[in-house]
Amino acid sequence: MPNVYNESVKEFVNDFYSLISSHSPTVPLHGWDTATGVKVMNRLLRSYSGTALMITIPKKIHFPIENGTQFINFAAPGFTDPIPDVTEGRLAEIQNLWLNLDGVDYPMEVINRNVFYSTAKYFPMQSLPLVGIIDNQTNYTNLEIWPGASQFYELWIYGKFELAYISESMDMSTLPDYFLLFFEYACAKYTAFHKGRAKSWTKELEDTYEGLRSDIVAISPINLVIKQSNDNMLNGAYRVRAGI
Repeated sequence: MPNVYNESVKEFVNDFYSLISSHSPTVPLHGWDTATGVKVMNRLLRSYSGTALMITIPKKIHFPIENGTQFINFAAPGFTDPIPDVTEGRLAEIQNLWLNLDGVDYPMEVINRNVFYSTAKYFPMQSLPLVGIIDNQTNYTNLEIWPGASQFYELWIYGKFELAYISESMDMSTLPDYFLLFFEYACAKYTAFHKGRAKSWTKELEDTYEGLRSDIVAISPINLVIKQSNDNMLNGAYRVRAGI
């Protein structure tokens, strides 16, 4: 069933600009500066995708892997270096990984790449894949499976993927509804500083922002048990969660 009310990106930008327009900033706004607002939105989404902490909902995806498959790249649609095998966006956090063959699930383990590369297991071979090794790059994630697939399998992943870019012509349906209030305050905060309007961001607004941020972090399904040998929390996310 479609949403009864679906806010456009331009409406959303207008809303968060209104939070920093009713005070006494040092620099006036020149109308609704949509381009700047959208730029801030996308920068924040990239930032949230760095550790996956602010991506609150994991996805469960599956795709076929053929005989001989050893490496799988995850990136956004349109990325070309390398061309991704899976276009859900960069894999920001992987929580579960398993294979399916003829209705039977075969669980796989995600292990630290340094541990894997330092063992004799690195020698390439083909069989039933047992482990996944993450190699996280700037704009894409490479998943190495070992052993390489010896036949056709269906690979399932439950994890968090980089949030999609937003353009002025889009609506806000790509983000969860409960995320929008926090995101409105976050965009207003960083837009105020980006446009030299720091005085428009008051203590009252900051307190509201911090409260909303705490609520979003609280509903993010994360594992607070930090395991140094497990590399499924990418880009140093384990340090963020551990307070290191």
